[in-house]
Amino acid sequence: SKGVFDFTKERKKIISNKTKSQPAKVGIPAALHLVDELDLWIDFFERLGVSVTTSMDCPDPVATGKRLAQAEFCAPMAAFHGHVSYLIDKCEYIFAPFYLEKDAPQDRRRQYCYYTQFAPALGSLVPGANEKLLSPVLNYEIQPLQSRVALFNACKKMGIDANYLEVMMAFEQAIASHKEKSKKLIKVGSQFIKMHNGMAVVLLGRPYNVLPESMNKSIPSIFVNLGIPVLYQDMIDYTKDDVEEIEDLLTAFHWHYASKIIEAAHVISKKDGLYPVLVTSFKCAPDSFVMEYFKRIMDKAGKPYLILQLDEHDSTVGYETRIEAAIRSFKNHYGSLPAPNHHVRVVPKITRDSLAGKTVLLPNWDMMAARLLRANLQREGIDAHILYEDDALIAKGTRTNTGQCIPLNIVAYEYIDYVEKHGLNPANTILWMADSEIACNIRMYPYFAKSIFDSYGKGFENTKVFVGDITFKEVSVKAAIYTYFAFMFSGLLRRVGCRYRPYEYIAGSTDKAIEQTMHEFEMAFKDEIEWSEALSNMVKRFSAIKIKRTNRPKVAIFGDLYVRDNDVMNQNLIAFIEKHGGEVITTPYNYYAKMIASPYFKK
Repeated sequence: SKGVFDFTKERKKIISNKTKSQPAKVGIPAALHLVDELDLWIDFFERLGVSVTTSMDCPDPVATGKRLAQAEFCAPMAAFHGHVSYLIDKCEYIFAPFYLEKDAPQDRRRQYCYYTQFAPALGSLVPGANEKLLSPVLNYEIQPLQSRVALFNACKKMGIDANYLEVMMAFEQAIASHKEKSKKLIKVGSQFIKMHNGMAVVLLGRPYNVLPESMNKSIPSIFVNLGIPVLYQDMIDYTKDDVEEIEDLLTAFHWHYASKIIEAAHVISKKDGLYPVLVTSFKCAPDSFVMEYFKRIMDKAGKPYLILQLDEHDSTVGYETRIEAAIRSFKNHYGSLPAPNHHVRVVPKITRDSLAGKTVLLPNWDMMAARLLRANLQREGIDAHILYEDDALIAKGTRTNTGQCIPLNIVAYEYIDYVEKHGLNPANTILWMADSEIACNIRMYPYFAKSIFDSYGKGFENTKVFVGDITFKEVSVKAAIYTYFAFMFSGLLRRVGCRYRPYEYIAGSTDKAIEQTMHEFEMAFKDEIEWSEALSNMVKRFSAIKIKRTNRPKVAIFGDLYVRDNDVMNQNLIAFIEKHGGEVITTPYNYYAKMIASPYFKK
């Protein structure tokens, strides 16, 4: 409708991502993390006198990408493949840098999602892309020197005639210009909100879902055509004080875009006349956590909202129907302004206090490791137990999953099941979960598990979720040392068992030796017998197993830590492989630690 505020038009007045005609020296995929910095990189290359193009005109990137991608990804990841493919015959080089994280306060991190972090590597698998793709690691806010050197080296590979100082000057000027444009967007948004007398909608979501016309299903236009002004979240002005109320939640969230969505949602929840519409895509695990807390924020404010999950198969008509219904809800609320619901708890309360005096339940992702961890804690005087897992509990957990990692729901419902079956008092019981700083969803597990318990009720709102280090260093130094041994010995014992079992003369002799050894390892972890005795007996047992070596194919198992050593979750994969003539090679945790240690120390 004419005269209705439309952020897409206002944005184009401030940020122009138009480029000169193709072919060009450099092509930039208009996808994922590059969408909201597209103007920065166009500006950068043009300052160096380099012809540049983008894939903004790629006609159907999701459909194209789905044909090219070698796995089932979310729509934005599929689109990235399509954008890379589109550029192959339109430029000499494709510039798709690795983005790991943004700068953040000291007590938190702001990482890009794990798919985004390795997207350029997947893009290189697109036919014809590998020889053209240049992907420097650009953590330019956190590692400024390393990132600038990497950028300069990429420019050299492209044959750009500029020295280091010229490249850095262009980069700094492009960053400054980009920041200035961001300020202008906020100014335009603030002026509109100040002058507008009525209701408006703010679209929340990742830039690559909301901004590109090839992704947003014309959602901004639908609102405008219905006479509703529409803004995007980066046009909302707020300060650190405005989001102080949700500081705990912002500390829990370690993703860049997710944090921005949550911050904007909280600010909008306090502003009369502004109504949020969260735009996300199916198969986005980080956004499945965002949706939970977005709903809580709005429910506490007593404000209606709309969540639109994009699906490449959906038609615009389907979105129009839901948007029309949401607008009616927004108008009804705007006319009545009901009181907020102060009883809704936005941030689930987790604990980092002592485990002493409580019954502690450990997730069961690897029964061998879990048994030794349990013995380790029991030696420290902690009443530790292992959650029971079976197919029925896995099925029950997955039924409540709304896009999160499946193990999270499984662990939560195994905890409920264990407490109820053993007649435990939820208030005196603790679910132990590991803390994490990596870009996957593990960091959110404790908070979401507590949300499940709060919703379940029946006293479970009083249960505690403990967030601890995977080494149990908060328990004691000895506990931390023994934890390393727990993972090492359990992993090596599993590996040795796989080396013997396929070739044993007497079926079951290897499993018997493993169980006897595990029993003695548990005793050693409780300081009931000497380590030397347990290890010596293990060697004797396995030496006594009669075997006949044959030529079997070796099958390595690797992947998700919750699944690979979990005989229930992986449906007895080792037994299946051995039954069909293979020999399994597993990866003990100490091997895995050595593999990843070097990159982490370099960081």
